[in-house]
Amino acid sequence: MDTLGVHRSPSLGGHPLAMSPQMGHYRAYGAFYQRYWSRLFAVTRADLDLLCAAIATRADEAGRASDLTNLVRVVVASRLNQGPRLDSAAAPDTKVADPVVRKWDAAASWAAGDRAIFVVPDLDRIRGFAPRLGDVMQVGSDHALVRIDGRSTPQVYAIGPAAPKATVVAGQTGPSAESLMTAQSESDDVGSCIDDVLWRFGDVVVGRLLGAIKADSRFVELDGLWFLRELAKRPHDQELATAASVLFELEVPSLTLDGLLARVNPKAQVSAPERFGWALALEERPDTFARVSTMPLRWMLAGPPPVRLIARYAAYDPESYVVLCTPGDTLSAEAARQLWDCGLLYAAVGMGDAPPEPLPAQRPASVPATTTAHRRPTKLPWWRRLLLSRR
Repeated sequence: MDTLGVHRSPSLGGHPLAMSPQMGHYRAYGAFYQRYWSRLFAVTRADLDLLCAAIATRADEAGRASDLTNLVRVVVASRLNQGPRLDSAAAPDTKVADPVVRKWDAAASWAAGDRAIFVVPDLDRIRGFAPRLGDVMQVGSDHALVRIDGRSTPQVYAIGPAAPKATVVAGQTGPSAESLMTAQSESDDVGSCIDDVLWRFGDVVVGRLLGAIKADSRFVELDGLWFLRELAKRPHDQELATAASVLFELEVPSLTLDGLLARVNPKAQVSAPERFGWALALEERPDTFARVSTMPLRWMLAGPPPVRLIARYAAYDPESYVVLCTPGDTLSAEAARQLWDCGLLYAAVGMGDAPPEPLPAQRPASVPATTTAHRRPTKLPWWRRLLLSRR
């Protein structure tokens, strides 16, 4: 029997879920058990190696990424089976406070990006419900849009003083999460024991584990899912150039990753390794792509696309009056970047607003201010800066 009172078995083979059916015995340690999870629990290198193996196995068998709830359950199951990992060094110290994870409370204050523990219906559990982690995506005056692990669509939860406190299913009333989890605390089955730890001590366990995962470069996150960097399949340079061209020709300023991939190759079925590979490739090219939001992740252009661009109009630098292009020029990478930084690239290639009636050929009294770099000037009066083409 190990430190937590869980019977070891030589036939387990190290599998985190192959545990003794008498797992309820660990509660006999009472105060120490609570002290361990609330104060002494620490993430080790062995835990992170275990998660790498779990993610790789799931990717190999199901072709899918892993959510944070499943990763936490793997580590908790390992602890309940093997006890504290005293034979392994601690995970690298990030010197940064662990992420805050709270139990969902409709009366509390929430903001986009907050993580919480929810109790949701789960048909895989004996009692039909289980705690799962979720991210707050948007917060309104009386509701919050939440992305919960294992759910394909976001859920809407009421918030504020008038919100019902006894709720498990989003939008419905019922027994409170606290009462359901308290009733489950005496169960001895494997799943219930893990659920009990996640619910009672999730703020500590999840926070510390999440901090350790984020500090380990082997892991990468995308839209609430986790994968291994080494398993990601990055796209070719030509595919990235196509993606930049798609964003350049859009009327909207940004796209989600799935929306972008659907336009790059509408007929392709993108696998988990490919999705993560695309996300990494976009991150690695900050001169071309920029992330503009995280809930959900959206991308926009941060510079000119690496494709052949031909000028339809002449343009000059509004500060130095240096001619940057004339009609018919094939823009070099340097010229395209200068036009982009001046807010003139769309206009120079003929993708801006239609110009008004021609004006007399004279230099304007003052040079208009340039637009902010990395933003498409959809309503910029660019014709004032293209007078060279009218002369």
